[in-house]
Amino acid sequence: MGKSGRKGAQAARPSHGEDYLQHLEAIKITLENGQTVTFRRDRELRIPDDPTLLVRAARNAPSRLEFWAYQAERALREVRRLEIRERQVLGELALTYRQYFKDETEETFITDTMVRERVDYDDTATSARANLNKARHQYNLLRWFRDAQEHRYFVIRRLVAQREAETRGV
Repeated sequence: MGKSGRKGAQAARPSHGEDYLQHLEAIKITLENGQTVTFRRDRELRIPDDPTLLVRAARNAPSRLEFWAYQAERALREVRRLEIRERQVLGELALTYRQYFKDETEETFITDTMVRERVDYDDTATSARANLNKARHQYNLLRWFRDAQEHRYFVIRRLVAQREAETRGV
C-alpha cells in the first residue's frame, strides 16, 4: 500500500501534474491495433486565439477528452493486470525458494525473511516490478493528459460563451 493507504495505481497524485507536463514535449502511446503514435503536448493542449478555430476546438474538445480518458482507462487496466501478475510471480517464487530451502539445504528453520530476500533479488521478480512501474508511469502520464484535456475543454467552453456574450452585447 502507498502513502495514501490505498492499493495499486491509486497512489497519491503529484500536486503539480501540469508542471510535470510542461517538461514533456510528447507522449507515445500504443493503440489497440498495435500502432505506436506520438502526440505533441503543445498541439494537444493548445487553446486557439482565433474565434473560428476556438469554435472548432470547442466542437472537437469532447472527443479529444473522450480519447484521452479511454487511453488512461486502458493504461489503468494494464496496471491492474501487471499488479496481479507481479503478485503471482512473487507467490510462485516464494513457494519455489521455500521448497528449495526445505529440500536442498540443511536449514531446519526457514524464515520468511530468508525467502523474501531470495525473492526480492530474483530476476523474474525484478522484471515483474520493472514492468509494473513502467505501466504505472504511463498511466500517470495519460491521466495527467486526460486531466489537462478536461481543463482545456472547460476553458474553451468558457471562452466561447464569453465571446458569444460579447457579440450579443451582454
